[in-house]
Amino acid sequence: AHITPKDHFHKVDQIILRTIIKVGIISQRLLDQHKALVLMHRVENLSRKFGLIYCELVTQADEDGISPPVSSSSSNSPAKTLTPDLSYLLNILKKLQDGLNALIQGQLSDRSISQMNDVFQELQDPSLWNRILDRANSTLQEWDLALRLRDSFQNIIDAKLL
Repeated sequence: AHITPKDHFHKVDQIILRTIIKVGIISQRLLDQHKALVLMHRVENLSRKFGLIYCELVTQADEDGISPPVSSSSSNSPAKTLTPDLSYLLNILKKLQDGLNALIQGQLSDRSISQMNDVFQELQDPSLWNRILDRANSTLQEWDLALRLRDSFQNIIDAKLL
């Protein structure tokens, strides 16, 4: 059976939501452990940095009407150099993945951890971010989604919830 991009996005979205809920429950159980608190703060800080850099990249693409150059995953096209911002975003995602793995080690099933890591691998693909930040080639609906996500991150950050 062929999975449409919309179905795939829905599946990824569900995995992210389940993971967030599970990590929240684990965090509540581990509040009395110093090591876990340090890991939770690290994950929160990395999440905040991710939100800030995402907001900056979307705002930049919105103002410029173009996407930042990123490495191509296709071997047929010439490789481009990552912009510092996108490189930073991808680095934050890797650190966030590592931090979450350290926090949930021994707390979640292998299947849940594998699903989370698969999503992180997908999110660390530069070509994905090229498509997300490509305002010039986005439909109005796609770009509106990128803007709404940016605004949601900004609201969460402004409210000091992250």
